Amino acid sequence: MMGRAFVELLTRNAPEVRIGSRDLARAEDVARATPNAWAGRYSDVAAASDVLFWAVAWDYAESTLKTLPDLRRAVLVDCSNPETPDGRGLAVGLDTSGAETIATLAPMLGMDGRRELRRLQDRGFDLGLPPAESAARLQTIYAHARQALYSSIDEGVIRDASPRNVRATTAAASRDDYLAHPAAGERLREQDAAAVAAQYRGRSPHVLIAVSDGLNADAINEQLRALLPPVRSMLSAQDRLVSDVDVVVQNGRVRAGYEIGGLASADVLVHIIGERPGTGINTLSAYLTYGHDAVGQWRWSRDLDHSATTAICGIHPKGKPPEHAARDIAQTVARIFDQKKSGVALKEAN
Repeated sequence: MMGRAFVELLTRNAPEVRIGSRDLARAEDVARATPNAWAGRYSDVAAASDVLFWAVAWDYAESTLKTLPDLRRAVLVDCSNPETPDGRGLAVGLDTSGAETIATLAPMLGMDGRRELRRLQDRGFDLGLPPAESAARLQTIYAHARQALYSSIDEGVIRDASPRNVRATTAAASRDDYLAHPAAGERLREQDAAAVAAQYRGRSPHVLIAVSDGLNADAINEQLRALLPPVRSMLSAQDRLVSDVDVVVQNGRVRAGYEIGGLASADVLVHIIGERPGTGINTLSAYLTYGHDAVGQWRWSRDLDHSATTAICGIHPKGKPPEHAARDIAQTVARIFDQKKSGVALKEAN
């Protein structure tokens, strides 16, 4: 029943659907009644397909898998239920899953599948972990989140990556205040706002770079040295005035960047901020915002809709590597100037 339902759904969009079954005659009957479908032995169907929807009854899983060819070139979507013959219990116990068992039973698929699973686990995805390891992983994530939320920017990192900068602190009275009251991290203290405005008065940059600790200063500490210098170099190569004095913000959120853009009268703000605590890795994001509206008027405001900014996220060696992110940031800024737009209004490159 499940297999027939998949055939009916897939033939609505797929140019061709192949049906494998223990009962070849029955599969051929389904194929004759279905446009763009043909039936064959499991091995023939698997060899000819790029994506396999696995809906074989659990009792026949092992014997069927042994008949299949090398599956490393295919994607296998496991739709089976690892249940006992009476349908009242699990055939695999509670310390594994049906999908993991299928991967183990299919040697060539299992080898690559386990390798891919481990790669995803290393990148912070909690997939396929046994209960004890999953519980330990969860505690590790909690500890990572607490550390990230209360970390602070390393002055050595700022000296290396942003040797010339003006410092600013938001209205958050403390880190706890910042975490409990997001709006406090969206505006600068009055004296710091005045200092930022004074720094750029009379020499407004085409591009201004701001760096905020955000929710994860450890991300700044780990990734900024690899990201900021190449970003500055690539932006400067576009023959635009890139400020050589950055703004470094303590307890900053994304909207604090919108205020900074207005204080500096910058055409484009590149706001690099630490984010995603609790994922197990410390990732940066870069928010790229164009400061003019459709008629060329300034639109900088702490109330600017977030849809007006373009985000490049997941900057980390195990996500978007900093060197790749630097190139993406520079190319996106070029598109922003060409189109005079950012955010959802910005069109993708051809």
